[in-house]
Amino acid sequence: MAPVAAYLSQKIDPRILVSGGILWLAVTSLTRVLWWTSGSDFWTLALPQLIQGAGMPFFFIPVTTLALGAVDDDEMASAAGLMNFLRTMSGAVATAIGVTMWENGAQTARDSLTATLNNTQGSMQVLQSHGFGIEQSRLFISQLVDSQANAVSTVNLFELFAAILAGAAAIIWLAPKPKHPVDAVAH
Repeated sequence: MAPVAAYLSQKIDPRILVSGGILWLAVTSLTRVLWWTSGSDFWTLALPQLIQGAGMPFFFIPVTTLALGAVDDDEMASAAGLMNFLRTMSGAVATAIGVTMWENGAQTARDSLTATLNNTQGSMQVLQSHGFGIEQSRLFISQLVDSQANAVSTVNLFELFAAILAGAAAIIWLAPKPKHPVDAVAH
């Protein structure tokens, strides 16, 4: 899809492509919210990722066109370097924030799930009657709760990502239209 996005970014307003690309990412995040569970199979996890990959060039290539189209030719190399630095730094910061939010969300969900467990003692007795020891039964139930807490946190995070991405699709319209075309080789 990258050649298509590069071609289209030269023919139409790149803000349309960026907005569409970001909305594509929001939809794939929302797809994960609706499809994903702790018992999902490989394709339930992989299919949204594959679909997301098809929309990524419609975000990255036109953003580069917008950024580099706003500077003079003699500033192009510096602008490209600065944009790459900011993209890398932003990705690292966003990853750190996302992982922290996911871990905190999983702990909060675990606390909530633990507080609402019903008949834990009965479940442990059933497990012990099937050959589990006391500690094995506790560990089994703990891992089950952790698995569900991680699922809740993941779904909550993708809901947040979908909302943020939908907002970002609108914010891109605050960017000015490029002053001049950008050579596709610069991408």
